Amino acid sequence: MSDALPPTRTPAFEARLRKRYAAEKRFRVMGLGAILFSVAVLLFLLVSMTLNGIGGFQRVTVQVPIHFGEVGMVVPSRSTPMRGALSRTGLQRIPH
Repeated sequence: MSDALPPTRTPAFEARLRKRYAAEKRFRVMGLGAILFSVAVLLFLLVSMTLNGIGGFQRVTVQVPIHFGEVGMVVPSRSTPMRGALSRTGLQRIPH
């Protein structure tokens, strides 16, 4: 047993190991950066879509007086058989 085994932790091995650990650390930092960037982009898109679409939840009601008699249009009276059809379509509020 006079033959000594060469040490496994040579200076060249240590240098390669330091490079490997540094590369692994860079990889983790870049991966975390990519994840954070994608979350930021998704948040930006969500906020942008919400701000652009919030106007769709508003309801505007406009009342415009329409006088059918002035233009010569005749609206059937409420006693006609059309009364049921008018009430189903919501047109019963048309002034006569």
